[in-house]
Amino acid sequence: FYQGGTDGAVYLGTDKTVFHRDNSMPGWQLYNEGLPLSTQANIFRPYYREGKLRMGTYSHGAWQVPFAVPSRPLAQPTVDKLASGCLRDTFYFDDYSILGHEGATWQWSFEPAPDYVSAYNVRNPKVVFGSEGPYAVTLTITDELGQSSSKTIPNMISVSACQVDTIPGLALNLQSIGDYATIDGLPLNGNELAITAWVRPEGVQPEYTGIVMSGGGPAAGFNFRPNMELGYHWPDGAWWWSSGLIVPADEWSYVAMVVRPEGITLFLNGRSATHTFNVPEIDFRNIATLLGRYRDWDSRNFKGRIDEVRVYGRALTAEEIRLRRHLTSRPEEEPALLAYYQFNESQGMALNKLEGQHAVLAGSAGRTLSAAPVGSGVSAQHLVQALGTYSFGDSGVSLSFVSDATVPDGPVVVSRLNVPPDVRPGEEVLPANGYWIINSYGSNANWGALQGLSLGGLSIPAAAAAQPDIFGLHHRNDNAEGNSWSGAISQAVQALPGETDGILAFGPDNGLPGPGQLILQQGELVGRQSTLLPHAFVLYPNPLRSGQPLWLDTRLPGYYTIELIDATGKVVWQGRRQGHTALAGLSLPAGSYAYRIISEAYWVTGHLLVVRREE
Repeated sequence: FYQGGTDGAVYLGTDKTVFHRDNSMPGWQLYNEGLPLSTQANIFRPYYREGKLRMGTYSHGAWQVPFAVPSRPLAQPTVDKLASGCLRDTFYFDDYSILGHEGATWQWSFEPAPDYVSAYNVRNPKVVFGSEGPYAVTLTITDELGQSSSKTIPNMISVSACQVDTIPGLALNLQSIGDYATIDGLPLNGNELAITAWVRPEGVQPEYTGIVMSGGGPAAGFNFRPNMELGYHWPDGAWWWSSGLIVPADEWSYVAMVVRPEGITLFLNGRSATHTFNVPEIDFRNIATLLGRYRDWDSRNFKGRIDEVRVYGRALTAEEIRLRRHLTSRPEEEPALLAYYQFNESQGMALNKLEGQHAVLAGSAGRTLSAAPVGSGVSAQHLVQALGTYSFGDSGVSLSFVSDATVPDGPVVVSRLNVPPDVRPGEEVLPANGYWIINSYGSNANWGALQGLSLGGLSIPAAAAAQPDIFGLHHRNDNAEGNSWSGAISQAVQALPGETDGILAFGPDNGLPGPGQLILQQGELVGRQSTLLPHAFVLYPNPLRSGQPLWLDTRLPGYYTIELIDATGKVVWQGRRQGHTALAGLSLPAGSYAYRIISEAYWVTGHLLVVRREE
């Protein structure tokens, strides 16, 4: 064992005794004062803060003796994490130096200056940096003899703001008893709030399994009643109340609980049931809130996936619940949004994208790919109770109910997502990075004959004007996932070309059975050729020789962010690019790196191997 902070002090353990030497000595010397005269040494460990050598033996216990020579101070700062995706996260620093603590002093400095430091002259300060960027950390230590050591680590800390993801990404995955997530101290106090979430229960859940539920204080939240019926718990309420909302097993559903002083409303895929009573106030600020569990009952643990959990400080209307069903949130447009969990972190806590109150995963809770039908985009609603043509704003969708059509007789919401579905019906699809979802909340589930359908905001080449029937319309249910697309139910009868504002029209034989997801597939277009990359982003060469430029190719429009992460989890390179580009001047040491590419429509991860340059 080598003793740091010395002139080569080394300890040698044998099957009989311990020897010691340093560079000032002519040879090995017996070192057994305070140790057994004869023992088999197994392992040495230093205890620098008290100047001790600790030794574990075979069958003779553990021993501690002073070092043969004192160590000079050697500064080494450490911290609980090197990077954070939230500005308000606390970093817990500590001293990992070679230093005797008796009579010692510490002095920390950070560049740039953080927003908060608990103290600069303690061993273990707590720091909130508060702004994005890299931070240098310096630790200076001094022992009781006045000997000092200082170490500065440039860019030791990397801080970025919590960014809302625009894709489904990952979901909370709960598979065993004891798997759930805990949020300490939601900033809620009252009897007016809303909680929304996407859930995918695996099989029929145990009675009163929790979705979102208080972990302390009075029981407050929503859960499953017997036979998968959506229910709630709240003081002075009725846990036995029947909502009539049955959550299907083994598929995604959008659920919500809206609390008002006069009652609680539950939503399942936009349809609601209300229990009226005088709702008392609940203070969530000093209690835990559990995701996927009812209180401390192991028998009421959720099994399946949970995604896109949102907590609002006010009651949402039915229209707001429905318009936000398939869209990721934009916090700047939702001032009442208090907490937002997307579960897209690769490991560790699930971050609250509004900073603070992160969710801690318990048991074997983890993450898995999410196929929930959500993403960035736009949505619009019309009350369709009479014949006519209804245009749904920026979604580009227009529905015509004329002649003998059966109208929905209620609200219809159309969402256009700017992310691709989890599975496409083919390679050449429109939109290239998106799809539509039509939700109907009227009393008529079957529309009858829809006389006309048009889909706009598309890239339609001029040659398609004479070949509209190369575009086929595909359909699947509102919340569907996987390889569940129908075959082409109709071909376009008219194509209006445009670079970004092209329109495809479908006639009375469009075959649309009602609400659901829509996407287009383009057939062979005479007079036009297309070259497709095998993936949305291609990073090459891989393996990469150190010093060689790294190329990134994509067929997608718009900007994207790329991050390279080393084996310690530190982001070693980050940049924002557009289109085909070279990432020159990386100077990456040989090793294995993870990469992450994030655009508005995609989130791609992978591994990059860097090998040494040939001499």
